Amino acid sequence: MLYEVKVFSPDGNLKSIVSPKVLSNRMWRQQGLSVKSYKEPTKAEKKAQAVENARDKVKCMYCVKLFKPRQLTSKVCPANRCRQRHYRSFGAVPRGTKVCATCNKEFQGTSSRRFCNNPCVHKSKYRKKK
Repeated sequence: MLYEVKVFSPDGNLKSIVSPKVLSNRMWRQQGLSVKSYKEPTKAEKKAQAVENARDKVKCMYCVKLFKPRQLTSKVCPANRCRQRHYRSFGAVPRGTKVCATCNKEFQGTSSRRFCNNPCVHKSKYRKKK
Protein backbone atom coordinates (compact mmCIF):
# COMPACT_ATOMS: atom_id res chain seq x y z
CA MET A 1 0.00 0.00 0.00
CA LEU A 2 1.33 3.40 -0.95
CA TYR A 3 0.82 6.58 1.04
CA GLU A 4 0.94 10.21 -0.03
CA VAL A 5 4.43 11.72 -0.13
CA LYS A 6 5.27 15.28 0.86
CA VAL A 7 8.15 16.88 -1.06
CA PHE A 8 10.05 19.65 0.76
CA SER A 9 12.50 22.22 -0.62
CA PRO A 10 16.01 22.58 0.90
CA ASP A 11 14.67 25.56 2.90
CA GLY A 12 12.14 23.28 4.63
CA ASN A 13 9.12 24.63 2.77
CA LEU A 14 6.52 22.24 1.36
CA LYS A 15 6.88 22.04 -2.45
CA SER A 16 4.22 19.48 -3.35
CA ILE A 17 2.24 16.47 -2.24
CA VAL A 18 2.29 13.35 -4.44
CA SER A 19 -0.85 11.24 -4.25
CA PRO A 20 -0.78 7.42 -3.90
CA LYS A 21 -2.37 7.05 -7.34
CA VAL A 22 0.43 9.02 -9.03
CA LEU A 23 3.04 6.98 -7.16
CA SER A 24 1.39 3.73 -8.20
CA ASN A 25 1.25 4.79 -11.87
CA ARG A 26 4.91 5.86 -11.73
CA MET A 27 5.94 2.52 -10.20
CA TRP A 28 4.11 0.45 -12.84
CA ARG A 29 5.52 2.57 -15.70
CA GLN A 30 9.07 2.12 -14.37
CA GLN A 31 8.55 -1.66 -14.48
CA GLY A 32 7.45 -1.40 -18.11
CA LEU A 33 3.76 -2.12 -17.63
CA SER A 34 1.08 0.08 -19.16
CA VAL A 35 -1.35 1.77 -16.83
CA LYS A 36 -4.81 2.48 -18.21
CA SER A 37 -6.83 5.14 -16.49
CA TYR A 38 -9.99 3.60 -15.05
CA LYS A 39 -13.04 5.80 -14.61
CA GLU A 40 -15.38 4.69 -11.83
CA PRO A 41 -19.01 4.69 -13.07
CA THR A 42 -21.42 7.04 -11.30
CA LYS A 43 -24.42 5.81 -9.29
CA ALA A 44 -26.80 6.74 -12.10
CA GLU A 45 -24.71 4.80 -14.63
CA LYS A 46 -24.59 1.78 -12.31
CA LYS A 47 -28.39 1.82 -11.86
CA ALA A 48 -28.98 2.20 -15.59
CA GLN A 49 -26.63 -0.71 -16.30
CA ALA A 50 -28.30 -2.85 -13.63
CA VAL A 51 -31.73 -2.22 -15.16
CA GLU A 52 -30.39 -3.09 -18.61
CA ASN A 53 -28.81 -6.32 -17.38
CA ALA A 54 -31.41 -7.49 -14.88
CA ARG A 55 -34.63 -7.07 -16.82
CA ASP A 56 -35.28 -6.29 -20.41
CA LYS A 57 -39.07 -6.25 -20.21
CA VAL A 58 -41.57 -6.67 -17.37
CA LYS A 59 -45.32 -7.32 -17.34
CA CYS A 60 -47.50 -4.56 -15.91
CA MET A 61 -49.57 -5.67 -12.90
CA TYR A 62 -52.74 -4.09 -14.28
CA CYS A 63 -52.79 -4.03 -18.09
CA VAL A 64 -50.43 -7.08 -18.53
CA LYS A 65 -48.45 -5.29 -21.26
CA LEU A 66 -44.69 -5.68 -21.50
CA PHE A 67 -42.70 -2.52 -20.75
CA LYS A 68 -39.09 -1.57 -20.12
CA PRO A 69 -38.73 -0.53 -16.45
CA ARG A 70 -36.98 2.67 -15.44
CA GLN A 71 -36.05 1.21 -12.05
CA LEU A 72 -35.37 -2.33 -10.87
CA THR A 73 -38.47 -2.37 -8.66
CA SER A 74 -40.96 -1.12 -11.30
CA LYS A 75 -44.07 -3.28 -11.46
CA VAL A 76 -46.47 -0.86 -13.16
CA CYS A 77 -46.13 0.53 -16.68
CA PRO A 78 -45.76 4.30 -17.07
CA ALA A 79 -49.32 4.72 -18.45
CA ASN A 80 -51.28 7.12 -16.22
CA ARG A 81 -54.26 4.84 -15.70
CA CYS A 82 -52.08 1.97 -14.42
CA ARG A 83 -50.07 4.21 -12.07
CA GLN A 84 -53.23 5.82 -10.69
CA ARG A 85 -54.87 2.45 -10.16
CA HIS A 86 -51.77 1.19 -8.37
CA TYR A 87 -51.43 4.15 -5.98
CA ARG A 88 -55.16 4.35 -5.28
CA SER A 89 -55.09 0.71 -4.19
CA PHE A 90 -53.21 1.85 -1.06
CA GLY A 91 -56.11 4.12 0.06
CA ALA A 92 -58.07 3.96 3.28
CA VAL A 93 -59.88 0.68 3.76
CA PRO A 94 -62.98 0.56 6.02
CA ARG A 95 -61.98 -1.20 9.25
CA GLY A 96 -65.40 -1.93 10.72
CA THR A 97 -68.82 -0.63 11.66
CA LYS A 98 -68.97 2.74 13.43
CA VAL A 99 -71.87 4.78 14.82
CA CYS A 100 -72.35 8.32 13.50
CA ALA A 101 -71.90 10.98 16.21
CA THR A 102 -74.76 13.10 14.80
CA CYS A 103 -77.54 10.78 13.55
CA ASN A 104 -76.55 7.52 15.33
CA LYS A 105 -76.63 5.46 12.11
CA GLU A 106 -74.19 2.60 11.62
CA PHE A 107 -71.69 2.89 8.75
CA GLN A 108 -68.46 1.29 7.49
CA GLY A 109 -65.46 3.46 8.31
CA THR A 110 -61.85 3.76 9.38
CA SER A 111 -60.77 4.23 12.98
CA SER A 112 -60.53 8.03 12.73
CA ARG A 113 -63.91 8.62 11.10
CA ARG A 114 -66.77 9.94 13.31
CA PHE A 115 -69.57 10.86 10.89
CA CYS A 116 -71.45 8.85 8.25
CA ASN A 117 -71.47 11.55 5.51
CA ASN A 118 -70.88 15.22 4.73
CA PRO A 119 -74.21 16.70 6.02
CA CYS A 120 -73.66 15.11 9.43
CA VAL A 121 -70.25 16.77 9.65
CA HIS A 122 -71.77 20.18 8.94
CA LYS A 123 -74.60 19.61 11.41
CA SER A 124 -72.08 18.84 14.13
CA LYS A 125 -70.06 21.99 13.36
CA TYR A 126 -73.02 24.34 13.50
CA ARG A 127 -74.90 22.68 16.36
CA LYS A 128 -75.63 25.09 19.17
CA LYS A 129 -73.59 24.58 22.26
CA LYS A 130 -75.50 24.45 25.54
